[in-house]
Amino acid sequence: MTHRFHVTDPGDGEHVRLAPDTVHHLRVLGLSEGSEVVLFDGAGLELLARIESLSRADARAFVLRRTRLSREAAVELTLACAVPKGPRMDTLVRACAELGVAAVVPLITRRSVVKPGKPARHPRDPEPGQGASQPSGKMARWQKISVAASEQSGRNRVMSVEPPAAFPDFLERSPGLGLAVLLSPDESAPALPVLLAQHGELARLVILVGPEGGFADDELELAAAHGLKTARLTRSILRVETACIAAAAVALTHFSR
Repeated sequence: MTHRFHVTDPGDGEHVRLAPDTVHHLRVLGLSEGSEVVLFDGAGLELLARIESLSRADARAFVLRRTRLSREAAVELTLACAVPKGPRMDTLVRACAELGVAAVVPLITRRSVVKPGKPARHPRDPEPGQGASQPSGKMARWQKISVAASEQSGRNRVMSVEPPAAFPDFLERSPGLGLAVLLSPDESAPALPVLLAQHGELARLVILVGPEGGFADDELELAAAHGLKTARLTRSILRVETACIAAAAVALTHFSR
């Protein structure tokens, strides 16, 4: 299997210089000069390249072929979700990136436990006063997880982890994201596959997942006023990350080519 690496600037010439993190990864994998790798820019461009030079801190690859292609799902799925505690958000981001979600938006609701400005500290986050702030540290880590998941899963686009959004603010921009569906444990709500089938082909879809305490009544009323549809996944109550991963799998499978 040819190893895949994300590059932020592939340029348009015959050579690509690789970032320090990628250089470290090459060395960990035991790759050397002459090894072939696949580089991708996260926007649909893939390069078959050969490592031309490799030192402890620097590497350069020679481009053998450039290809523009898409392995993305037929629908562009945005997942807006409450942030679960601790490393569970890491699991959510990794799985959704592997599945083919286009973007994840950390959603701040009335009953959210983790909120901007007072996030639950992950063990790998910097201590207060030691480098980056906790919120930016989390966002950087989640985006890095998304990149790694794209490398591993064969995607040639990188799922975006967007800045946190308050629930009312996100609703204001939801009309531009296509059909918006709020997940609910209410058994009277249609199952997600049934709801999606009622709307035929879609270019864009957004699914909202609330905290484990559920959306507040006034939030549900606000969502209805903005025209959001409601759907359910199962008869059981799911954790945030479980609901997100299950919803993404159902939606992306439904719209698979």
